[in-house]
Amino acid sequence: AMVFLGLINNIFFLIIMSSAQRIVDHFNRPSDLGIVEWSCTVCGLFANAINSLLTTYNISYDIRFIANTILMAIGLIGSAFSPEFWFACASIVFIGFSCNFGESVCLGYLVYLRKQHYVRFWGIGTGAAGVLGSCYSALCTALDKPDETGQKKSGFDYKLSFECLIPLVFIYFCCYFFV
Repeated sequence: AMVFLGLINNIFFLIIMSSAQRIVDHFNRPSDLGIVEWSCTVCGLFANAINSLLTTYNISYDIRFIANTILMAIGLIGSAFSPEFWFACASIVFIGFSCNFGESVCLGYLVYLRKQHYVRFWGIGTGAAGVLGSCYSALCTALDKPDETGQKKSGFDYKLSFECLIPLVFIYFCCYFFV
């Protein structure tokens, strides 16, 4: 369960970062690649501080984890159904925040439970997320094919590429309670 928590918590962030070019191509915004990457990383500056603040107010780890799962789902659903580039970037902010906040919550919870030995399993999941996330993005890109005009067209539907990831949110939620 801890391996899956580390994997799922980080995989969406890595998929976004690996798919940034595909995202800007989908919205025909080739010069905005940096905005996608910035959207995914900016909240990392605040996520750990917010978790620390919630700890000082004695907010339970369960509530924080549930909130993180909801933010993760909002980000994925928003990315899948985004009608425009800026809405997609706003959704990506949720994904980036969720990754950083979730890591802070989960690792803090292990210390609270005095189960720091599980951190190695988190690390295995995080490493696997890097490999699987970039492979998923590469697969989506490999399925892209040119249309009649020679422009790249997604062979693997852009919307579907995010919808396929939504069930992982439910697995993530269940894994937390198994740990």
